[in-house]
Amino acid sequence: NCLMNLLLMRHGEAEVHAGRDFDRQLTDHGRQEVIETAGTFLSMELQVESIQTSPYTRARQTAELMAIKTGVEEIYICNAITPNSDPLVAISELSELLAESGTALAVMHQPIISRLIALLCEVDQPMQTASLAVIELEQFHRGCGELKCVL
Repeated sequence: NCLMNLLLMRHGEAEVHAGRDFDRQLTDHGRQEVIETAGTFLSMELQVESIQTSPYTRARQTAELMAIKTGVEEIYICNAITPNSDPLVAISELSELLAESGTALAVMHQPIISRLIALLCEVDQPMQTASLAVIELEQFHRGCGELKCVL
């Protein structure tokens, strides 16, 4: 089995209010946070092969900024990584996508991001806005991931 890198990123800071939670947009500060995380990520020399994002506006905006910075051309919407998604369903969806690429970036929200890290790596890892967790794994099962770092 080859090692895969799963990169889980929380969206940048979003406006507090919008008509619906789904529509909340990144603030200027949120955009800057994402750009800074992208810069740190690029210094690690990991190559992103695909980007999946929650359909929520703030996550899509974060994914778009990351795509520009990393040179990834296509962004895929993944409905299994919205804020209150079931982490087991999310793992199933992400494992299919990762099997095709080897290194995938998934942009999502709290609490799903912390639930996924806890499930895959068996660690409690708080995730601030625009933070990115680098998880190395051979297979998608509970406790099979190693949290390499958080940017």
